[in-house]
Amino acid sequence: MKRLVRRKGRWTLAGTAITAVVLAYAFMGIENGRLKLVDRTGFREDEEISRTVERNPSGQIVKNTETTRIQSGKTLWDLLSLLGVPLALAVLGFWLQQVQQKRADEDAKLQQKQAEEAAKEEALQAYFDRMSALLIDKNVITIAVKLRKADLSTEISEDQTELVDAARDVIRAITLSILRRLQADKSRKESVIRFLIEAEILSKLQIDLSGADLSGVNLSRANLINAKLGVTNLSNADLTDAVLAKADLNGADLTNAKLDYADLRDASINEITQIDNKWRLVWQIVTFKKGQKLNNADLQNTNLKSVNFRGADLRNANLKGARLFGTDFQDADLSHANLRGANLLGAKLMNANLSNANLSGATLAVANLSGAKLKNTILFQAILISTKGILEDQLTGADQPLLCETKLPKEIKGLSNRDCNRLPQVLLEKYPRTFKTLDQAKTWIAVQIQSKKDKFNRQSNFSAE
Repeated sequence: MKRLVRRKGRWTLAGTAITAVVLAYAFMGIENGRLKLVDRTGFREDEEISRTVERNPSGQIVKNTETTRIQSGKTLWDLLSLLGVPLALAVLGFWLQQVQQKRADEDAKLQQKQAEEAAKEEALQAYFDRMSALLIDKNVITIAVKLRKADLSTEISEDQTELVDAARDVIRAITLSILRRLQADKSRKESVIRFLIEAEILSKLQIDLSGADLSGVNLSRANLINAKLGVTNLSNADLTDAVLAKADLNGADLTNAKLDYADLRDASINEITQIDNKWRLVWQIVTFKKGQKLNNADLQNTNLKSVNFRGADLRNANLKGARLFGTDFQDADLSHANLRGANLLGAKLMNANLSNANLSGATLAVANLSGAKLKNTILFQAILISTKGILEDQLTGADQPLLCETKLPKEIKGLSNRDCNRLPQVLLEKYPRTFKTLDQAKTWIAVQIQSKKDKFNRQSNFSAE
């Protein structure tokens, strides 16, 4: 930076010196040993007088001629031409100065960033080293497990108990410290939490991370069962498929957190926990298992496996893409519900009302459909292989569902594509916002069929390899 300042000063000094020399030459001169103002610019008119003398053979002057020639002054263009060189030099110097300044700033920023990255990496490595030494040398996890299990076959001294308590405090302190130091470094924060999970520090030592800033961190598929995350900032965090069962989320900030398929069973959530209403409802369903009013509920992409929805009112509910393995829907009203792509493997749907529901692409393998109402139910590309309790009478007659590209139990034959010609018109009437014309509905069906074939071909080729 000092070199840049010196170089900048030299360019400025050079431009000033050149300008001063040009102006001094134009307006100053020395006459009779004295400094005097002169005009070498030529901006005024000049008179040039010349004399011619003619002589006779004897050398006498016979004719004396005087000629005066006026030279016009310089124009504005001439002035600009005169100033062009120093001005160009000044502009060039300024431009070079700016280029060098910009380059220096970029280099300084890069060096600062590299220094910060190196410092963070060094701090993170020091954290891992200290944690490893603490866990290995002191063997605190083994002692903590024995304490939790109240293993009376092994004596645990008071010193060991105090060691575990002290280790918890130390681990919490240095963990919160490194998380604060990493600030907005989401990737390294993720490394810290993943380390705590994989080393079983969170689960076995039950480290309290209350108050930590984990905003925007990717914790998808993380096992956070029993985790202490009260008042933790988890806004914008990716908790897709994470296990948060029995986790303490009291007062936590889960604003805009991705909770698709997260397991919220028996988690602690209170009135000041900032969480989307959709996920608060899911938590209430999986935790309290009470008969909440669920008609028109948005439960898309939720994890509701093995939940008891027996006799529940789920009319018009959006369960698109939901995981409903073994979920109990006996006697439930699912009429007009959106179950597209839902996984109902082993679900209990005895006497459930599925009239006008959309089960396109849903998996119903091993599900029990005994007595289920399937009037106008869309079963496009649905999988009913090994489905229990379904009878051919449920698929025919006045209350029959719509079958197209449907995989039915092997004992039911000739019905898989019965309604492919009728399906476009049904979709057009049922979803007028999505399909404006009959051709659009036909195109959508064709695309879905081709997409499934392509997926099957890819899987076949992969298996062959």
